[in-house]
Amino acid sequence: MKAENLRDARMEKGVDLGVWLGRRQAFTLIAGRCSAADAECLKRIREEKQYRALGMGWEEFCKRRLGISRSTADLIIQHLNELGPAYFLLAQVAKVTPEEYRRIRGAVRGQALLHAGEEIPIEAENAGRLAAAIEELRRGATQSEVSAPRDGPAVSADDKLQAEIEREFERASRGAALAQRQFQRLVGRRLSGPPRNRLVSELGYVISRLKELEQASWSN
Repeated sequence: MKAENLRDARMEKGVDLGVWLGRRQAFTLIAGRCSAADAECLKRIREEKQYRALGMGWEEFCKRRLGISRSTADLIIQHLNELGPAYFLLAQVAKVTPEEYRRIRGAVRGQALLHAGEEIPIEAENAGRLAAAIEELRRGATQSEVSAPRDGPAVSADDKLQAEIEREFERASRGAALAQRQFQRLVGRRLSGPPRNRLVSELGYVISRLKELEQASWSN
């Protein structure tokens, strides 16, 4: 009886997983694109090892069924655990990076962003206002860090190195987010002819270089 119950439970998980994957056929998850619900599902799949219902390990499941690397999937779950669902909501609408969100998270109120005494609903129609508010909040946070007193304990070399690495991550994330927004605007123009061919070529080049970087990061 126990064996039958275990088999039924595995079948139920397999069905749930199949339904979810069916809804996400073009998953290609990126932390700043997937919804909080997708991130929650991904976390549950990993924690409950539902991928085993497909006869796969976690790494193989990510690559073959989601079209992403294991590191990307783990990063999405890490962002969910650290930043919460509100990050994914804001990232979908305003393309905020994790580093930017950490600086402004104190201004997030549920499904709204508090700026200049006003709560801006985190909705697609407010994308422009949200982006401008995020930029002002981020600049304010950076200025506060620069103006903070420096009379504390001496900073170790390791701490300095970590701080520099964090700044490099932030610059890279901002640059990637900016490039994504610019390409998104070009896609929205519904180009045709040579401009469209150039757009496809540029996107293909960027994607291939990013894949090369991903592979290089694993080999370092």
